[in-house]
Amino acid sequence: SASSAPAIFLPGKISTGSNEGCSLFFSGARSFLWRTSSDGSALLLLLEDKDGRWQPPRRVHIFDDHAGVWDFTLAPDGDWIYFTSDKEASKAARNNLWRVRLESGDFLTPEMLGLSVNSDWFDGYPSITREGDLYFFRRNPEELADCDLYVSYRANDRSKAAVRLGASVNTTSLEYDPFIAADGSFLIFSSDRPEGDGEGDLYISFLMEGKQWSEPVNLGPEINSAAEESRPSVTLDGQYFFFTSTRINEPTLPPGTPPARSMPGSGSRDIYWVTTDFVENLKAHKTQ
Repeated sequence: SASSAPAIFLPGKISTGSNEGCSLFFSGARSFLWRTSSDGSALLLLLEDKDGRWQPPRRVHIFDDHAGVWDFTLAPDGDWIYFTSDKEASKAARNNLWRVRLESGDFLTPEMLGLSVNSDWFDGYPSITREGDLYFFRRNPEELADCDLYVSYRANDRSKAAVRLGASVNTTSLEYDPFIAADGSFLIFSSDRPEGDGEGDLYISFLMEGKQWSEPVNLGPEINSAAEESRPSVTLDGQYFFFTSTRINEPTLPPGTPPARSMPGSGSRDIYWVTTDFVENLKAHKTQ
């Protein structure tokens, strides 16, 4: 189980020497989806518990033509996955935001989100609240240093045009991979701002009155490192925080666990998990 100190998630089984990306537990924690890159190709793998036994991971596809899928999170209702794909994307944008349902281990027909969030820029890492407010990052494909966090608010059963979050969150540095809490009370994202510890650190900001965000707080050296931390998410029960890191941290495998073909913690991107105790601890830094 996870502790208050981050650990590699299932080393040698899910976190390997390949580059792991987004990950999520479905409702009831009986199935786990993650993205990995192996031999130059990206895969979506699904680990399922059937009759009390974990089955071998199997490759799954959201699109019949195997279009690229990345940057995914799970909606608070546990039914919808919000994700980024190059399916039907314009040459300028190269990707769009989508959503899809998973039922009985199979993906239903994906739905591309509307023009309230999709643009001619790179729109990625969608994360949605229980009320339907969608947060994501938008990056200028011509000026890669131009990358900020946006939100499309939901009102009267319609999604409003996305707006850039304020200066308390966005800076002249890169801000990307936003995860919004189910109740919209806090936002965790990655940024390479100069006061950070490494190539990209995770920060948390708390929602104040008037939909204003508090000054972001660095999650600190327990979670951040001199490498890059990104792809944050919280499990549906609110107990565990998942993220990826490229830090050097070779794990100790459980007794009897054979080493993977290449081991995690060697500088490739690995999946880490930790309890969410830090959220309450950092609320003390919230700007009033």
